[in-house]
Amino acid sequence: MTVELKEKLVAFAKSASERAVACNSEEASKMFLVLPFVNSILGYDTKNPFEVSPEHPADFGEKWRNRVDYVIIKDGVPVACIECKKVGDELKDERGQLRGYFNAVRTIKLGVMTDGLRYLFFADAEEPNMMDEHPYITLDLNDVKNNKIEKSTLTELLKLIKSNFDPENIGSEAKKKAIFDGIIKQITEIYNNPTDDFVRMMLSATGLTHLRHKTLEQYRPLVGAAFKEFVDNQILTRLDISKKEAPRPEPEPVPEEPPMPIVDDKESKIITTELELEVYDYVKQRLGFLIRDEEAYKKIEEVMYRDFQTKFVIFFRKERSGRLLDVYERKEHKYTLYFPHSDEWVQSDVLDGIDEQLQGAFLAKIGELDGDKT
Repeated sequence: MTVELKEKLVAFAKSASERAVACNSEEASKMFLVLPFVNSILGYDTKNPFEVSPEHPADFGEKWRNRVDYVIIKDGVPVACIECKKVGDELKDERGQLRGYFNAVRTIKLGVMTDGLRYLFFADAEEPNMMDEHPYITLDLNDVKNNKIEKSTLTELLKLIKSNFDPENIGSEAKKKAIFDGIIKQITEIYNNPTDDFVRMMLSATGLTHLRHKTLEQYRPLVGAAFKEFVDNQILTRLDISKKEAPRPEPEPVPEEPPMPIVDDKESKIITTELELEVYDYVKQRLGFLIRDEEAYKKIEEVMYRDFQTKFVIFFRKERSGRLLDVYERKEHKYTLYFPHSDEWVQSDVLDGIDEQLQGAFLAKIGELDGDKT
């Protein structure tokens, strides 16, 4: 399958690079580059609004009316969002906008940023419904047209084709891809400069023991040369056996990380309720939508909670000095919230309308606690 996809992608990349010259606007890039990619490569019917919806609402509450360029719909539910730019435009600076869409719609599991030739694919590998900082797939059709594309990228793209796409597993697939890329990086570094641990392991396997630093330095070039010859022999053997690309074995499944921090509470009488966890989840998702600054966004992962007998505390980094808000369960209203930073109470039956207090408290605590580090 990867061979067929590669051939199709290379042909598409050559055609797209020719059409890109005439795409002088964002709308032209959408029509002549992005939509053909979604249709021809990913297999979605771009003429069916129930499958590919343009200018789709990506709202998070009554006060926000945002729209994403395209949304891919599966079984009536939005599962992927695509934000488009004009060919040649910088993509990195617009990630905050895509992240807002991603975090606003909880069913979205894949975010794509593209100018029609370059495609960045984002998932939620680190935390559910929070778009990762870095793309797990980067595809540049300018390279693809010259037959430059890694097999691992093809493998991941195969999983995004309509017939294969499983939104619920994209986060775990992205995590496996990140681990895979990390292993490749480590092997590359060892190939170029064998580490002490690697040299020691190889020499120990041959029967050499009591290895001192001088011995490691003495044999390091030998180990490096042997490793390189092994890799070269594998390449030659593969080319000699078959001209076809052998399938790469799938990485072992990676256990899913818990979506929320585990609270070690010694008071067994305390029961964390669904409402409290609902507020915690809303706070993190909402901050992901509100915070556009890259550095501040990274710190959302440090938002945690602690449950007490009388209240539920959501805090940033430090339980006391980093308190963002307290949650109380009272009969008068479904949600009773207290923001210590602004000394404000919010009582409501809907979890909405706390943007100003929440964003202000979070940014203030970042300033206070980061300032303590200096």
